[in-house]
Amino acid sequence: MKIIWIFTLLMIPGVVSSSSWTGYSRGEASYSCSYVSWYTANEKYFCRGQWSECTDKIRTNIKNKWVHSGRFSLHDDTRAAVFTVKIRDLSEQDSDIYYFGIDMYAIADSYCEVNLNVITDVSSISLTSSPAQIKAPGQSVRLSCQISGYALTDYGTAWFRQTPGKTKEWIGVIWGRGSIDFGNSFRSRFTIWRDTGRNELYLDISSLQTEDTAVYFCARTHHSDSVQCEKLTKTDLQFINTVRNTQYMTCFMFRIIFRHITTY
Repeated sequence: MKIIWIFTLLMIPGVVSSSSWTGYSRGEASYSCSYVSWYTANEKYFCRGQWSECTDKIRTNIKNKWVHSGRFSLHDDTRAAVFTVKIRDLSEQDSDIYYFGIDMYAIADSYCEVNLNVITDVSSISLTSSPAQIKAPGQSVRLSCQISGYALTDYGTAWFRQTPGKTKEWIGVIWGRGSIDFGNSFRSRFTIWRDTGRNELYLDISSLQTEDTAVYFCARTHHSDSVQCEKLTKTDLQFINTVRNTQYMTCFMFRIIFRHITTY
């Protein structure tokens, strides 16, 4: 379990503070907000959503001890004039705007804004392939990708390939809800499907041609059924750049699986 601790925001009356907060799926994240000391007696709360529609996740007037509400905990340290919120068992669905608020009674509440981004710890994800294959032109082949660390119904998973001397090509993706998109060059002889019980992804290729000789990759997308980018390493950006012109281009956090197919 990864825990992210960040102590950065200072709440000042009349000033809206904003910052980013990163957590890891299935882990715990903690964030603190400092406030002006004359508000130690005021009620503190933590809410989700745009300020005008913010929904309380936890609220308390208890001081100097942890208060719990479901996956949320709040601690108001009046000596340090800091209150801290913890969220447990994070998921990517927790990504949103949140507010640390102070109930100001007769005047507008003071608050600081944080943007929470929950990402999956890719060290817990693995994709396992079967051995390389040699096929004759005209034959068919099935490639499989065994997934662990996430469910195929929770994220889209895609296939790519790189033929000798060429850049990588995006074959297609099956999204978490089951819809499938293909690159324009792969709509006829290529089939992507999955077995959710086994949590295994497949790529079937029929009527093999010599140009199908390639290294094949499977990769997990960031979301179940939508395109959303996040910060990537330089290597990832170079990889994604090769499919920039496809209409379904997205950004990925992934472990790569190599599948060699040789036709003769």
